[in-house]
Amino acid sequence: EQAHGDELESLSFWIRGNSWEHKHALHEKVDAVKSIYLRLGIREEAEQKMDELYRVALEHLDALPLSAEQTTELRALANQLMQRQH
Repeated sequence: EQAHGDELESLSFWIRGNSWEHKHALHEKVDAVKSIYLRLGIREEAEQKMDELYRVALEHLDALPLSAEQTTELRALANQLMQRQH
């Protein structure tokens, strides 16, 4: 949705292509797509969405008729997922 013009064309090229027999070509594809995503600010948007969904998930967890003790493991898992490097 955010890519236009040359960036959209380049992104489409890299994503459509699936003949990556050589490791070098695969690394080139990953680097090219990551570069486009960085220029478009996709990482920041994805992190904001993750934070939003994390808060919603915790709200739903709080709404369950369970004690804090019963939700401890789910909260720990949610925290681990939010802390991992992407």
